[in-house]
Amino acid sequence: MSDDRKKPGVAFWATMVVVVVLVAYPLSFGPACWINRGTGSGGKAICTVYYPILWAANRSTVIDDAFLWYARLATSKSHAPVFLNRELIWEDWVWSDIRLLKATHRTGPPASRLAPFL
Repeated sequence: MSDDRKKPGVAFWATMVVVVVLVAYPLSFGPACWINRGTGSGGKAICTVYYPILWAANRSTVIDDAFLWYARLATSKSHAPVFLNRELIWEDWVWSDIRLLKATHRTGPPASRLAPFL
């Protein structure tokens, strides 16, 4: 008896890679932030790797709010991730809002709370 099924071709595997990358990339943002919060390392690498997400967050309040929520999901609720000078830092939530208010008077309101000066 012969096996009539065809093996998956190149198009199938290329599609699978694209789908996995498009799903895994944004989903890995939160864990990267959580690891950074716990260890304090990799802030510049996170900023570089996730620049497309930060760029999008800087242009859409919906994306900004979603990724800010996701980055804070498994961390202390009193701190927030902020990307400043191509580095991820964690600031007291209230202090972060005060810093943004001060910056607003100089340059206008930042488009993003996650990456305010990107």
